[in-house]
Amino acid sequence: MKKTNLKTAILMSFLLGNILANATEHIIYAQGTTIPTDIFVPSVTNAVVGDTVTWIWVNGVHTTESVTIPAGAATWASDLDTNNTTFSYVVTVPGSYYYDCHPLFSHGMDGTIEVTAATGIRSTDLTGASSIYPNPFTDKITIETPHAEMIVIYNIMGQEIKSVAVQKGQSKIEIAANELTNGVYFFSIINEGVVLEVGRLVKN
Repeated sequence: MKKTNLKTAILMSFLLGNILANATEHIIYAQGTTIPTDIFVPSVTNAVVGDTVTWIWVNGVHTTESVTIPAGAATWASDLDTNNTTFSYVVTVPGSYYYDCHPLFSHGMDGTIEVTAATGIRSTDLTGASSIYPNPFTDKITIETPHAEMIVIYNIMGQEIKSVAVQKGQSKIEIAANELTNGVYFFSIINEGVVLEVGRLVKN
């Protein structure tokens, strides 16, 4: 196996093992045919970054639509009826996600998803060996580290988005990120095929 392929395999295994292996699917039922029986069950869901929330239609005519969500998270809106019986959404940012069934929100058909940061990932210590700034970022990321051979950026699904080879002796790496859409990403700092550090990035 080529050296670059080995590094990619190591990174994917590490990231997916820590970020996605413990991801959970949370089920929310949309049910009710008359007011006030129209409800989401459960109305409060506790999740971790990377988890999937799936709404399942039971009866009636409903929607699930984001109302107030954390900065950097994607909005959503979907019908839930005989033609659209399920809808799934991956939570990517910690915080409170408030949603409702828009036609029936005034009657209390709403819910909340409380999302916490994923565990098992060693967040970057900005006072330690590496510094990453700004974070959140807009168009450029600067990483200062004395031991990097390669830096790889992944999306929340563990897919490689960008990789940057670091020149020997280079300790300050600037990465252009204009093409990245707003959201949450993860980066790995590696040297000689070993993952030295993993951290979380947010693009606003």
